Amino acid sequence: MAKVQYWLKITFVFILILFIDSVNRVYRVQLELAVSAENAGASVYAPQSTNTWHLESNNKKDGN
Repeated sequence: MAKVQYWLKITFVFILILFIDSVNRVYRVQLELAVSAENAGASVYAPQSTNTWHLESNNKKDGN
């Protein structure tokens, strides 16, 4: 019976380590998501170029 309790303790400690690791990974992913959302939000609302005609006319000169 002592061996079973010993292996159960080892198993539960291992599962606890895996759980703590998974919580840590979820936390880091959430932080990365927040940072990328802030960076994407800044670039989404940035003014875009209105020179599409100029870009198209350059492509026509190149023979495309």
